[in-house]
Formats: sequence, structure tokens, C-alpha cells
Amino acid sequence: MTQLDFSKKWHGTRKDEIGQLGSSLNMLSQQLNTALNALKESNGELQKQLNKAKEVEHMRKSFISAVSHELKTPLAIIQGYAEGLDSLDVDEDTRQRYCKIIHSETEKMDSLVKDLLNLSRLETGSFRLEMTTFDFGALADEAKERFANTLSHKQILMEWNLPEEMAVYGDPERVDMILTNLLSNAIDYTGAGRKIVIDAVSQEGIYTICIYNQGIQIPEEYQKRIWEPFYKVDTSRTRNLQRTFGGHGLGLGIVSALVKLHGQRYGMRNETDGVTFWFTLAAAPQVDTADRA
Repeated sequence: MTQLDFSKKWHGTRKDEIGQLGSSLNMLSQQLNTALNALKESNGELQKQLNKAKEVEHMRKSFISAVSHELKTPLAIIQGYAEGLDSLDVDEDTRQRYCKIIHSETEKMDSLVKDLLNLSRLETGSFRLEMTTFDFGALADEAKERFANTLSHKQILMEWNLPEEMAVYGDPERVDMILTNLLSNAIDYTGAGRKIVIDAVSQEGIYTICIYNQGIQIPEEYQKRIWEPFYKVDTSRTRNLQRTFGGHGLGLGIVSALVKLHGQRYGMRNETDGVTFWFTLAAAPQVDTADRA
């Protein structure tokens, strides 16, 4: 017992004081063994929580570092080209090119800040859904128009294979945010001359919307963690993998939170020559004609 080994027991049959002492020691040994096991279990759980806390803290520090870098880069570019505009030797064509670059970098910063604000609201639970029935096809048409110039510039073909009528139940603004983030993600990692395909299938009152893009697959070890808002791929990996699968995780983190908020599912799978991201939406409730009457 002094070595915390409670496996040995008193097996005597004596009825005197020694026998009573042996029985008492057996009972004490059992109680100590139970308490020790409970303590080990509690310590194990505490260690898990400590490890998780350390991991979250590390992820947050990495996230802040990455965001700081992403903000610093466009700011430096903007500053450089703004200083160039002050030069009296800049011709009109160069001036216009500088202005376009400044505008582009400003849009990148604006997008990052919006993602940060949305993620913060989702984490604090201040997002509220305005659930209603709406036409997903109309929302898709708006997305087509929004990304038309980008697709043309990058020479990417985007195919839409949606039902003629696709009434769904959800928050139109938040669903648009989900779709926009997934389309942006697909466009970012689709090369010139390749394609993106969006389709939807209905089964038992649920639509599954799939966004497929031709391009690099996602290694299995990253597939679960790409949805974590503060996850960043180990920097010991190649720069291409870090850029492709690490980033800030903001877009996919927002998708994950918004889909969950709708009570729906999401995921991804590797294809032969690319990746498919998907999420589900509830079909609009059917209105009984008898109820209308």
C-alpha cells in the first residue's frame, strides 16, 4: 500500500483482531484504489482541457499574426503607390494603373475586416437569423452577376445546374454569405481554363448544394480542421500548401457557423481532379391547397 499498489488483499479466515484488521485493510485498500483511479481520471481530463486551452491560445496568436501580416501587406502597397501618385513625373496611364492597384488592395482589406466582424458576431452569438421562404435560384443569379468580371478575368468557366424552381427555407442574407464564401474559395483555387460546377439535389425535404472546382485536392490531415476559424496549417509545410489550405480559415469558418446556425450540415470531399464543398438547406414547406381554400 505504501507504493500505491492495492492489488494485494488479505485472504485470511481468522476471526480475531488480526482478521478484523485484515478485513479493514482490504476495505481501506479498495476505497483508496477507487479514489486513486478517480483522481487519475480527473487529472487526465484536466490535462486534456489544459492542452486544449494551450492549442486555442496558440491558434489565436497565429491568427492575429497572420491577420496583422495580411493587413500590413496591402497597407504597404497602398502607401507605396500613393507616394508614387505624388510624383510630378507620373503620366496619366501610370496614374490610372496606380489608382486601380490602390482600389484593389483597399477591397482586399475591406473584405478581411468584414470577415473578422462577421466571425466575431458569430462567436459571440449576436447573429440572429431572419427565417423565411425564398427562391435560391434568384440568389444564385445575383451571385452569377457578382462574380462575372472575376470569372472572365481569370478565364474560369462556371456552370450552374439548379432546378428550375428551388424554394428553400432560411435566412436569405446569411445563405448568400455561405454561397459567396464557398464560391470565392472555389475561384481562388481554380486555375485559368478550368471550371467550377454548382448543382443541387433534393431528397426528403432537404436540398444539398454542391460547389465543385477543378484544382488541387485537400490532404486528409487538413480536411477536418479547415473549418476551424483560427486554424492555420503548420508553417513547416510547403508555402503552396500553407497558402492553399491554411490562410486564416475565416471564410470556411463563417460557412461552418452559419450552416450550423440553420441547423443544417456541411462538408467537403476530394474528387479525381478537384474538390467539392457542400451544404444543405431545408426545402420550403409545402402549402396544402386545402388550407388555402
